[in-house]
Amino acid sequence: WKFIDALLRNEPIVVYGENEEIANFNACVEMARDPGRRYGVVITEQSDEATPYIGYLTNRGLSFQDILDCGMYYVSKTYSFVYKENKRVGNIGHRVIWPIYGGSNKLVSWLARSIDPNLPKRSLKYINAPGTELSKTVWPFVPPLIKDIVIVEGIIDALAVRKAGYYSYATFGKKLSEEQISLFKYWNVESITV
Repeated sequence: WKFIDALLRNEPIVVYGENEEIANFNACVEMARDPGRRYGVVITEQSDEATPYIGYLTNRGLSFQDILDCGMYYVSKTYSFVYKENKRVGNIGHRVIWPIYGGSNKLVSWLARSIDPNLPKRSLKYINAPGTELSKTVWPFVPPLIKDIVIVEGIIDALAVRKAGYYSYATFGKKLSEEQISLFKYWNVESITV
């Protein structure tokens, strides 16, 4: 409970140690407090600054309500670097960002997607939070009400399939991991359509 009290009072929470999981935990705590404060701006309304990010998402088929429901945010700066073990691993500037939640509605990662149509070929379209493994979770992390689901690679595809009336989950890759299979079994899923 000390952790929750400190989080609610906005007091520093630091877990000391050497491994990446602890560093990732500290980063997730900061994002849980206010994702926009550390990495960008939470999309809560339409504004001039948010227009290109909202435009990108609506051109991909999302409604403004979908954007709000996903709790998305954006990084408007040209350069906003993320690091792993003091080594720069990517630039999340000019990207829309999905927070990724796991069990107990715990923030486990985020996924940043470039909105730049002229992105150089050597640049990454997607960057996820350093030190996290998206292959161990699915999006959304909500058990289905039926036994048949559809799995897709990305969040936007999962949203499109859900709009068509099916329970759909993004797996963040072309392969299902053992953790994802176990999760679907735990949720009593009987049939998966790819």
